[in-house]
Amino acid sequence: MKKLIPYIFLMVFYSCGPQDNPDPVISTVSTAAVTNITITTASCGGNVTADGGAEVTARGVCWSTSASPTDNLTTRTQDGSGTGTFTSTVTGLASITTYYIRAYAVNAAGTAYGPQITFTTPASLSLSGTSLTIPAEGGTFNSITVTAYLAWTAEATSGSDWLTLNTTSGAAGSSQLSFNIQANTASADRNATIRISCLDMHLDIQITQWRAGGYIDDGGLF
Repeated sequence: MKKLIPYIFLMVFYSCGPQDNPDPVISTVSTAAVTNITITTASCGGNVTADGGAEVTARGVCWSTSASPTDNLTTRTQDGSGTGTFTSTVTGLASITTYYIRAYAVNAAGTAYGPQITFTTPASLSLSGTSLTIPAEGGTFNSITVTAYLAWTAEATSGSDWLTLNTTSGAAGSSQLSFNIQANTASADRNATIRISCLDMHLDIQITQWRAGGYIDDGGLF
């Protein structure tokens, strides 16, 4: 019986000795829905559901105007570490632009990415019309409604001294653009442009004023 003891000891020692740990793999991460989209910001986030056998040292979302954005771009968030859910705030967006976004998570094995989502930012500005025809006698007009996310400004083109803006700016929301037109005593139509600007966007309103004497219904001269 004593002769068996050394062999039993060796078997127990070997079975209890250190074992090789498997190499880590990239983590598993999902991308949350994009919400609260404005002309410059949006909300997103994700969920790191598995760390891949190594600590998740960074996580967040990355976005671009091109598909498959990566976390080495400047357009990314950094939202803590570890597994679990996180929320990200995306900033610096432009209006009327389609973006690609996905969550990422970094561990010792590399960077994992969640499914890609696309979203489009809204326009910062809209107008009820972009052209207006004014009779030769002129007058005051409030025919264009400006709808903007933020404050806006209006400016008439140079050389149109016969058009005077009564409204040169407005607040977020909907408001009326008002302007005066002097009577046209010339024998030709005249044209002007009013430019409405809001943040990174501008829209033009084309103004045409008839010549003195006007036109008949079929388009011919009086």
